[in-house]
Amino acid sequence: MVLSAIGSMVLGTLGAMSQKLDLKRLLAYSAIGNAGYMLLGIASGNLEGLQGILLFALIYMVMTMNAFATLLALKKRESANPMSMAGAAMAHQSTAGGSASSTFL
Repeated sequence: MVLSAIGSMVLGTLGAMSQKLDLKRLLAYSAIGNAGYMLLGIASGNLEGLQGILLFALIYMVMTMNAFATLLALKKRESANPMSMAGAAMAHQSTAGGSASSTFL
């Protein structure tokens, strides 16, 4: 199970790094990588590992909802392609800035 977790983390990270401007694929590869981190908690086989999975899952859900809310907000505006990082950040700087600041809070 540990090897599967490591493989998932490596695949997710390398896949996400290869995505230049496609946010959908970036989020998909990010999910693959984060599944590896949760598998490590399961592989630990103790209470601390399971508590870590629950905390990680809660934080991951909040961050993912924030990312998709930002994409939906940008999609409502038709001047930029929300699936392109360059187009979204440059065309709607206030939305991108709000999303970035809420992610770190």
